[in-house]
Amino acid sequence: MDKNELIIKLKEFKQQIIKKYGVKKIILFGSYSKDIASEDSDVDLIIVGDFKDKGNLHRAPIFYKEWHLVQNIDLPVDIICYTSEEFEKLKNQITIVKEAVEEGMEI
Repeated sequence: MDKNELIIKLKEFKQQIIKKYGVKKIILFGSYSKDIASEDSDVDLIIVGDFKDKGNLHRAPIFYKEWHLVQNIDLPVDIICYTSEEFEKLKNQITIVKEAVEEGMEI
Protein backbone atom coordinates (compact mmCIF):
# COMPACT_ATOMS: atom_id res chain seq x y z
CA MET A 1 0.00 0.00 0.00
CA ASP A 2 1.40 3.40 -0.88
CA LYS A 3 1.37 6.42 1.42
CA ASN A 4 -1.64 8.09 -0.24
CA GLU A 5 -3.79 4.97 0.07
CA LEU A 6 -2.70 4.60 3.68
CA ILE A 7 -3.63 8.20 4.48
CA ILE A 8 -7.12 7.66 3.07
CA LYS A 9 -7.50 4.55 5.25
CA LEU A 10 -6.13 6.39 8.28
CA LYS A 11 -8.66 9.19 7.85
CA GLU A 12 -11.45 6.60 7.77
CA PHE A 13 -9.95 4.91 10.83
CA LYS A 14 -9.79 8.25 12.64
CA GLN A 15 -13.45 8.99 11.92
CA GLN A 16 -14.44 5.61 13.39
CA ILE A 17 -12.47 6.00 16.60
CA ILE A 18 -13.09 9.72 17.23
CA LYS A 19 -16.76 9.11 17.92
CA LYS A 20 -16.28 5.89 19.81
CA TYR A 21 -13.27 6.69 22.01
CA GLY A 22 -12.84 10.46 22.19
CA VAL A 23 -9.65 10.50 20.15
CA LYS A 24 -8.25 13.99 19.64
CA LYS A 25 -5.26 13.39 17.38
CA ILE A 26 -3.53 10.70 15.32
CA ILE A 27 0.04 11.11 14.15
CA LEU A 28 1.60 8.88 11.50
CA PHE A 29 5.35 8.64 11.98
CA GLY A 30 8.20 6.35 11.03
CA SER A 31 8.88 4.88 7.61
CA TYR A 32 5.46 5.61 6.06
CA SER A 33 5.57 9.29 7.00
CA LYS A 34 9.12 9.56 5.63
CA ASP A 35 8.24 7.79 2.35
CA ILE A 36 10.80 5.04 2.97
CA ALA A 37 8.40 2.20 3.78
CA SER A 38 9.18 -1.24 2.40
CA GLU A 39 6.89 -4.24 2.15
CA ASP A 40 8.10 -5.29 5.62
CA SER A 41 7.33 -1.92 7.25
CA ASP A 42 4.69 -1.46 9.89
CA VAL A 43 2.49 1.59 10.38
CA ASP A 44 3.57 3.67 13.39
CA LEU A 45 0.83 5.70 15.06
CA ILE A 46 0.50 7.90 18.10
CA ILE A 47 -3.09 8.30 19.27
CA VAL A 48 -3.95 11.12 21.67
CA GLY A 49 -7.23 11.01 23.54
CA ASP A 50 -9.12 10.85 26.80
CA PHE A 51 -7.56 7.78 28.38
CA LYS A 52 -7.48 8.95 32.00
CA ASP A 53 -9.58 6.01 33.17
CA LYS A 54 -7.33 3.50 31.38
CA GLY A 55 -3.79 2.56 32.34
CA ASN A 56 -1.04 2.63 29.70
CA LEU A 57 -1.24 -1.10 29.02
CA HIS A 58 -5.00 -1.01 28.38
CA ARG A 59 -5.11 1.78 25.81
CA ALA A 60 -3.57 0.43 22.60
CA PRO A 61 -5.33 -2.99 22.48
CA ILE A 62 -8.64 -1.24 21.81
CA PHE A 63 -7.21 0.36 18.70
CA TYR A 64 -5.43 -2.76 17.45
CA LYS A 65 -8.83 -4.44 17.37
CA GLU A 66 -10.43 -1.48 15.57
CA TRP A 67 -7.53 -1.36 13.10
CA HIS A 68 -7.97 -4.98 12.05
CA LEU A 69 -11.75 -5.28 12.24
CA VAL A 70 -13.03 -1.96 11.01
CA GLN A 71 -10.52 -0.95 8.38
CA ASN A 72 -9.58 -4.27 6.84
CA ILE A 73 -6.01 -3.01 6.47
CA ASP A 74 -3.53 -5.79 5.92
CA LEU A 75 -0.54 -3.97 7.38
CA PRO A 76 1.06 -4.47 10.78
CA VAL A 77 0.60 -1.51 13.09
CA ASP A 78 2.42 -0.16 16.14
CA ILE A 79 0.21 2.07 18.29
CA ILE A 80 1.25 4.27 21.20
CA CYS A 81 -1.48 6.06 23.16
CA TYR A 82 -1.21 9.18 25.31
CA THR A 83 -3.57 11.52 27.11
CA SER A 84 -3.43 15.13 25.95
CA GLU A 85 -1.48 16.03 29.08
CA GLU A 86 1.09 13.26 28.55
CA PHE A 87 1.47 14.21 24.89
CA GLU A 88 2.01 17.91 25.64
CA LYS A 89 4.63 17.07 28.26
CA LEU A 90 6.53 14.62 26.05
CA LYS A 91 6.49 16.50 22.75
CA ASN A 92 9.20 18.89 23.92
CA GLN A 93 11.45 16.26 25.48
CA ILE A 94 13.82 13.91 23.68
CA THR A 95 11.26 11.18 23.09
CA ILE A 96 9.54 9.31 20.30
CA VAL A 97 6.73 11.84 20.68
CA LYS A 98 9.04 14.73 19.81
CA GLU A 99 10.31 12.80 16.79
CA ALA A 100 6.74 12.06 15.68
CA VAL A 101 5.74 15.72 15.99
CA GLU A 102 8.81 16.92 14.08
CA GLU A 103 8.97 14.26 11.36
CA GLY A 104 5.51 12.73 11.25
CA MET A 105 2.18 13.97 9.99
CA GLU A 106 -1.10 14.52 11.77
CA ILE A 107 -4.00 12.71 10.16
